[in-house]
Amino acid sequence: MVLSLDPDLIMLVLEFELCSAALGLNPQLELLETLAMIANDRRYPSHCSEMLALLCEQYLLQGRIQEAREVIQVLATMSEPADYVYRAWIALLEGDNSSSLHQYDKAIDLTLQKQAQSKRKPLPCFVPGI
Repeated sequence: MVLSLDPDLIMLVLEFELCSAALGLNPQLELLETLAMIANDRRYPSHCSEMLALLCEQYLLQGRIQEAREVIQVLATMSEPADYVYRAWIALLEGDNSSSLHQYDKAIDLTLQKQAQSKRKPLPCFVPGI
């Protein structure tokens, strides 16, 4: 039923609900499962990286680093800045500040390359980018 909706609407609702849950320190495991299912649905290729990034973010906010690493491996195949941003976040959590800064630099470089090739602004609103 959910998968028949517009992908933009799905992203908006899931992002709002998951961010609200994170702010309230209330993990929404059902929403996370729905997001994981949709992120792996190949009918939404244009939104796949955004959904995977949101999924990775939620895993990291819940301390589920191994699951986040698995999502990062998929993001790495898509040449997305999120791959490096989340690697940087994990490195920061593990106390490896130099690696974290190096990964953030890679994310910025990739973002600038994408921006030069596209009219679309490629800078997503990532929590870990803050």
